[in-house]
Amino acid sequence: MSDREPVNIMGVIAFPNPDKDKRVIRFIDSEYHTLFTIKDGESIVITRFDGEKMVFPCKYIDDYHVEVGSGWDSLFHICQFAEQMERCHNTVLPLDTMENSTRNTRSRPKDRGDAR
Repeated sequence: MSDREPVNIMGVIAFPNPDKDKRVIRFIDSEYHTLFTIKDGESIVITRFDGEKMVFPCKYIDDYHVEVGSGWDSLFHICQFAEQMERCHNTVLPLDTMENSTRNTRSRPKDRGDAR
């Protein structure tokens, strides 16, 4: 069995990692392949099929449950979340990846060829 104490969080019996520094939220596809991980409290960017981007903070519940955003329907099993994103043709990335790619795009100098 587990050495973790069960906790009731929003009706879900969870077994959170007692070491808060090791609480990592895993995002997967519907076949349980890990796509990326983020630390508890970090945010993700969901890009909808129409290009609209939405940022949501994420809260670690346990190794298999995550709270995405807030509200009555914000608690997910990690595979349930993956299936919902796939069904809606959404993509999910960590916010820091999006910020870095935006920052890198903006900081690139314009190509001026070999002119010196």
